[in-house]
Amino acid sequence: MNYRVIIADDETKILQLIRLLGKWDEYGIEIVDECHDGRATLESIKRNRPDFVISDIKMPELDGIELIKEVKEAGIDCLFILLSGYRHFEYARSAIALNVVDYLLKPIDENKFAGVLARAVREAAKKKERR
Repeated sequence: MNYRVIIADDETKILQLIRLLGKWDEYGIEIVDECHDGRATLESIKRNRPDFVISDIKMPELDGIELIKEVKEAGIDCLFILLSGYRHFEYARSAIALNVVDYLLKPIDENKFAGVLARAVREAAKKKERR
């Protein structure tokens, strides 16, 4: 089974790092877009209909929490993995309330990231089976 992902972060170096760390082929994941702000990410989600999105929580235009809310309001069913350089509990609590796959702190740990990708693929597979 193939899965589609969009990666969103306003820092180019983080986008490059995520691209390098992910075991994309191993999990059958195709990166369909990379975005640098929340508004562009929302438009890409509407256009590409990914299985999941890996997004920074703090971006221009729309932050990660606002992005998830907009996607849900648009009736698009996709999973989210949020990244943050902030250890503020309020961000994590908001993410949990929105049912994200995981909330990862930067710098990103390669092994933890691999585990989160595996979990996202499992959850995406369950969603596909239910459809």
